[in-house]
Amino acid sequence: MAQSYSFLIEAEKVPAHPYWPAGDSGITMGVGWDLGQHNRTELVTTWSQLGSEDLALLEGTIHKKGKEAQILLPKVQNIDVPVKLSLALFRESLASIYYPMMIKLFPGAEKLQAEVQVALVSLVFNRGNTLGHDPDWRTAKELDRRWEIRRLQDDVKRGDLFAIYIRLGTMKRLWEHSNARGLLYRRRDEQHLIRPLVDKELHWQEDRDKLKEAGLPPCHQ
Repeated sequence: MAQSYSFLIEAEKVPAHPYWPAGDSGITMGVGWDLGQHNRTELVTTWSQLGSEDLALLEGTIHKKGKEAQILLPKVQNIDVPVKLSLALFRESLASIYYPMMIKLFPGAEKLQAEVQVALVSLVFNRGNTLGHDPDWRTAKELDRRWEIRRLQDDVKRGDLFAIYIRLGTMKRLWEHSNARGLLYRRRDEQHLIRPLVDKELHWQEDRDKLKEAGLPPCHQ
């Protein structure tokens, strides 16, 4: 959990004021707390220490995303968000919400290496747990936005690190032609986390194949 905490703090930062990350995001505060994804009760309960005046201003941005959120930013961008409060809320939510959410979305992830779990927690924290559904392949002309998430479920169950690495890479297709460069970097950094494990796995497979060709018993990973 500590590794996930450090990785996400580095990825999300801890800004002192609400901001708009661009794209389809809502106004965000603390460590990646997107007001576009939360309701009034969640805002008031989570950020009660900010005070009624600030909460009233922030309430006007609830469920607002994209350009609509960008337009509202000037009304709330001067609100002070204490770093200590942001970190405390994030640490609690990571343990009570996002890690359990990741395990539920990707059964078997708890058996994988810590680095893989960190990458998957980061993914869920960033993209949520919506799965969507496969289209009618007889008429579909392109992959939907949640296709990789659905494929990752089977990859995780099999413990296929190479496939997990590839899914994070192909997911970049969603932001290649947008201004959301940060999401491209986010997927890249998640890949970097597990790349050493993938390299080790591939070399082990390569060595196993060589032993098999030589008629020798395979080594164990």
